[in-house]
Amino acid sequence: MPMAELFRAVLRTAAPATAVLLAVSAAGQLDWQVAAGIWAAMLLLGAGAAFVQVRDTARLVRWIRAMRDGESGAHADVQACGLRELSRHLAQLESEVGRVRAGTAERDRFIHALLETLPMPVLALAPDGRVTHANAAATKLFEKSPSGHALAELTRVPACLQAFDAAGDSGAAQTIQCRLPAEDGTLHQVSVHPFDRDAGAPPRRVMICQGLADSTPRETARTTFLANASHEFRTPLTAILGMVETLQGPGRDDPEVQELYLDRLGKQASRMVTLVDDMIHLSAVEMSEALPPEGRVDLVPLAREVSEDLAWQAAARSMHVNVEVPGDPVTVTGDAEQLRQLLTNLLSNAIKHGNEDGRIGVEVGANPPRITVTDDGEGISPGETDRVFERFYRSAQARNRRIPGHGLGLAIVKHVARRHGAALDVRSEPGVGCAISVTFEGPATAPQPT
Repeated sequence: MPMAELFRAVLRTAAPATAVLLAVSAAGQLDWQVAAGIWAAMLLLGAGAAFVQVRDTARLVRWIRAMRDGESGAHADVQACGLRELSRHLAQLESEVGRVRAGTAERDRFIHALLETLPMPVLALAPDGRVTHANAAATKLFEKSPSGHALAELTRVPACLQAFDAAGDSGAAQTIQCRLPAEDGTLHQVSVHPFDRDAGAPPRRVMICQGLADSTPRETARTTFLANASHEFRTPLTAILGMVETLQGPGRDDPEVQELYLDRLGKQASRMVTLVDDMIHLSAVEMSEALPPEGRVDLVPLAREVSEDLAWQAAARSMHVNVEVPGDPVTVTGDAEQLRQLLTNLLSNAIKHGNEDGRIGVEVGANPPRITVTDDGEGISPGETDRVFERFYRSAQARNRRIPGHGLGLAIVKHVARRHGAALDVRSEPGVGCAISVTFEGPATAPQPT
């Protein structure tokens, strides 16, 4: 405690009594020596009171500074009567400040954890464009911590900087597409949203970057699908138009030509109907792929029924279908219609690719449940086994032998198997044949009682 401050406090405390003693002594009402003794005693008492006052004031000042700096500690020990009430109010204030700070800290932790969890880069920017907060995804995108950097230091893409300015000027969100962090970066959709606007002052802004890296492959896949579908439709349509022109022209009055071309028209129309049906089935399977099936299907009667349904197709090529199933049910969780379609496509594919007068095998196994369809055709070359399940893909053998089809049957099989959590396996040896297996996860389940 500074002595000068203590001395001034003593003089202020003793000033009124000193004036009275001087006046009384001057009037002869009190001896000067007695007055001096009284004055000295008052100085001592005043010094003690002033010491306590100044000490307690200094303690309160230190306490207030500690609260300002966020430091917690014991309350100031105040003995001066005049400062006790102030000390009590300060204690209440410190408690309230502590609750507010605890709530603010909890909120900041929540916001920080939320931002760090977001997979897309998020930047909070001050009105001058300097980054105040950034999550881990933003650090990964810009390959350094963006906090403390100006937006222009992170990217020089004009559209991005213009979106930041436009959001502040208009007060409305701005959305653009650009490559971040530079022209050779990944394509992003960038949204800039203004917030926390004070009257007459520019707002703060938050920038959210959503990667669009998967847009190009999707567009490529869509374009490829449409090109393949157009090609598959163009072939029968061209043939149909040619035959219609013949029937309207030279074959108008020729019964033999009319009979021949009408038969061919029917086949081409059937081919188009089959293509449309398969495209609809493929689309439906793809849309339901994310939904797990809920029904229960016994693979044993399913194999028998599908084999009987396609017996006419096998008979047309003088082929024999051999069905091998266990005596007990082999029940799996699945969609009955989709599994029927899967087995129908596998068996139809085997009949088309097998040798005439040959044998087709349909086998159902258990533990784990599986369906295997085999043929004795020319097989698939080793380099094509991974591609036979692609949409519109046809093997070299199928193209060379002009086997009818458009390459969607096994694509449907792939998506049905994927929805049911089943694994596909292709075993083929050129000149010997091919076997395609669909293996379901887990053991076969007992059928539910009805």
